[in-house]
Amino acid sequence: MKKINIIFDYIYYRLNKLYYRWDGENGTTSIIGVSMFQSMIIGNTILIILKIILTKEELRNFPRFFLIVIVIFIIFQIYNYFRYKNKYSVLKERWENETKKEYIQRGILVLLALVLPWVFIIALAFV
Repeated sequence: MKKINIIFDYIYYRLNKLYYRWDGENGTTSIIGVSMFQSMIIGNTILIILKIILTKEELRNFPRFFLIVIVIFIIFQIYNYFRYKNKYSVLKERWENETKKEYIQRGILVLLALVLPWVFIIALAFV
């Protein structure tokens, strides 16, 4: 399995573990979280490229950027729905024996993974 998929799998697992009571095995909230993370990474990359290519004025008049990110998000939603459908038990079995130290460290990394893309895009907006 590719390492990047392991990261997304773990984020899905931890989010679904948190929201299991509401979402159950399929974890709609978890899928939204993973898809948001994935689309924000691509959105940030696109924004960096646009900031290099376009002037500030041209960038302000480029509303398609948000449409592009929304389409990417929807594509990831569909992909992740099928990827993680009824997979929580498999992922739980894989990580249920992690130590408390690993659980805390990885939990902090998941939190950072979900927050930092937002911080980065806000910072890019002001640069």
